[in-house]
Amino acid sequence: MEKYISILDELRTDYEQSQTTWLSKQKEILSRVAVWRWASGSMFSLEPFPVEMNQQRLGNWLDKQEEDGVEYVKIGLDAQDRVISENAISYSSLGHEKYISYEEHHVIVYQSDLKNNLVRLEKAKITNNGTEWSACYSEHSSKVNLYFRDKKRIVRIESLIKSRYYTQTPTYYINYLDSDEVANIRRTDPKSELLPDGQDILVYQKNPYDKGTLFQFLIDETVSAVTEVLSKQSEKVCWIAVILIEGFGRDDWFPPDLAFGLENEQEAGKKLPNLTERLQHHVRLDSAKLSELSRLFIQECEVKKDYSAPSFVLKQTAVKLRQAGNNGIFSATDDFIVIPFDTDNTSVEESLEEIYTQDEMKILLGKWT
Repeated sequence: MEKYISILDELRTDYEQSQTTWLSKQKEILSRVAVWRWASGSMFSLEPFPVEMNQQRLGNWLDKQEEDGVEYVKIGLDAQDRVISENAISYSSLGHEKYISYEEHHVIVYQSDLKNNLVRLEKAKITNNGTEWSACYSEHSSKVNLYFRDKKRIVRIESLIKSRYYTQTPTYYINYLDSDEVANIRRTDPKSELLPDGQDILVYQKNPYDKGTLFQFLIDETVSAVTEVLSKQSEKVCWIAVILIEGFGRDDWFPPDLAFGLENEQEAGKKLPNLTERLQHHVRLDSAKLSELSRLFIQECEVKKDYSAPSFVLKQTAVKLRQAGNNGIFSATDDFIVIPFDTDNTSVEESLEEIYTQDEMKILLGKWT
């Protein structure tokens, strides 16, 4: 504990002294920018494992500024091609301005707000073996990480996290695959109010499936969850929709929602369901296995920036549900339809075109419009 306190005291002193020297330091760092580039997000993290431990999704380099991008960051690189300045432009990251100084034994990160006031200071001590410790300090919270290695790989991180409301002392254990990729990270905190004494929690686990297998597991588990709900209905199902609701602040956009209609609820003149209105049978699919597969799937999409994967999985789920209904896995009318509805799509008809042929569409639309 003494080492933690010593580092924090040092950083607090640096933070207070930097309040008067900050603007000249900023000017000095900017003078060393050799080239400016654009990126879709931050390209720098002082802490290791930003994706695995902190869910900090690093960006990709862009050829130019994207005016309609959700997030884009102006990056300054020095003559050694190191990131020394980050200025976020997007609404979601207002105030994200960082200036990075590489010194003989330390890396120091200055973060300012919109008024160019210094609001946060980060610092890391670098030795021949790598980072020995890293820390951050602000008026609201502080944190210290001590790094322990085996053959230069970090295998344990001991931390002290302090805020106005709590103090935590978690330890993270990092396990590797043969390829030196992180396999999993576990956390234990004997003093945490959130965990029983000494209990470990899994912070990160590398996707145990390859991409294709993960997708297939998720599709099969989603179909299983849907058929379980539909098999309990006393009436035949006449339409099914698996609905992907993205945006609106939701970060749990998989698994999809389920909506369905029953035969005795059909009007005399059939019409395609209006999926933008409140539906009588609307279910949020939920099971421990499906939630875990969905978490891994979302993580895979975000890390790999695979934005086509959700629509692909949604479409294949609908195809399998159609097969399940035709094979009598649940009770359905002869002309039942399955709709893979992505909220990004403009109409139900557009969604149907994803899984039905043109000839099938003519028959369906003849019956349902």
